[in-house]
Amino acid sequence: MEERKIKCYLCGNESIQKEGYDTSRNVRVNCQKCMKYELSGMVIKFYLKRENGKELLKQDDKEKLSEYVQKHYDSVKRTPVFLDTKIVETITGKISIHER
Repeated sequence: MEERKIKCYLCGNESIQKEGYDTSRNVRVNCQKCMKYELSGMVIKFYLKRENGKELLKQDDKEKLSEYVQKHYDSVKRTPVFLDTKIVETITGKISIHER
């Protein structure tokens, strides 16, 4: 599984990204601050790396998501917290209008 250094999608700290285990569109991130989380390909496409180049999520939205991940990360099981569009919508109140 390929690893690469990135800036965390949520807090901006240096982190490690890997492809997700169930699909190559998902990514797993290991960040010292945010812990381990997995972003669905849909979150990346419609919230973070939109075709128009504008992120839908502002910094305060990302901080809310970071807090959610930190709160729900189980350090014993070491299982990444999964963030899909429903969770992002619930936590941030932002709804991405996209074609299905």
